[in-house]
Amino acid sequence: MENTIIEYQFKNFDSFIKSISYGGFLYNTFHPKFIFRGESSDKYKLVPSALREYNKEKVMQLGHYSGHDYNKARIIAEYNILRQFYYTCDNVNLYVPSCRFRRYPIDDISIFDNKDIWLPKDLYEIAGLAQHYGLPTRLLDWSHDIYISLYFACIGAMNSIRKNGFNDDNIVLWALNAKKIEVDKSINKAIPIVFVKPSYHGNPNLGAQKGLFTLWEFITYEQQNNSPEVTPLDIYLKNNAKDNETLLYKLKLPSKFVLHLYCMLSNLGYHASRVFPGYQGVSQKISEDLLYNQINKK
Repeated sequence: MENTIIEYQFKNFDSFIKSISYGGFLYNTFHPKFIFRGESSDKYKLVPSALREYNKEKVMQLGHYSGHDYNKARIIAEYNILRQFYYTCDNVNLYVPSCRFRRYPIDDISIFDNKDIWLPKDLYEIAGLAQHYGLPTRLLDWSHDIYISLYFACIGAMNSIRKNGFNDDNIVLWALNAKKIEVDKSINKAIPIVFVKPSYHGNPNLGAQKGLFTLWEFITYEQQNNSPEVTPLDIYLKNNAKDNETLLYKLKLPSKFVLHLYCMLSNLGYHASRVFPGYQGVSQKISEDLLYNQINKK
């Protein structure tokens, strides 16, 4: 569909911020129906970490699995990663949600031989925890807070600039019409995307970041006979749209404005000590302020 995805390339910082701020031409469109994701470069695709090609070997190694049937092996490896994470947390008295790992303390191989959905609903919470603490899953991170998303795009771009210097790249703010996708499910126009919002209790990072996830589902036994679903979310939406209403916005801002963005976000209180509650976040903020000053001097 022609209008499923709308892209804006902004040329200056002021017009970008004005467009998404109160009274701007995108503000009323976005709030409260949309959720947001920031990327440090428009070269990155909207693909969950477990399905990214460069993570293929890592997922298999973390999941301690190397079966010959790769499609089934990927699912088993992801399952093993979550199971390891669950029991390691539980064994050191960290919070873990109730799920099938508690019901099947030895193993549960039935998930790979029946018509269960992957991920199963009772693994959403533990997958959300694992995702937020650095393990690859099929969940793709989003936030209800537009400035949180911009923070992640900003920090990623600053780290890239430190390594490689400034270039002609853009940072990206994605805005997804979550309300439209959910409403369509009630009128038989559903796109098979699930919104996963684990409990913020027990996951302080997710709560501070107003986080949630998208997941596009499939039947496990069908996936064993097909290629893994690695289509980027924007392409997936375009291929599955049921009408011409906009589902996704892609806002691009030249990375040369990243210092302006960092300064603005810091002044609004959007910095590491807010995004990562606790001592870790405070320490990270000090390091990121130093990074800002180092880039600013160049």
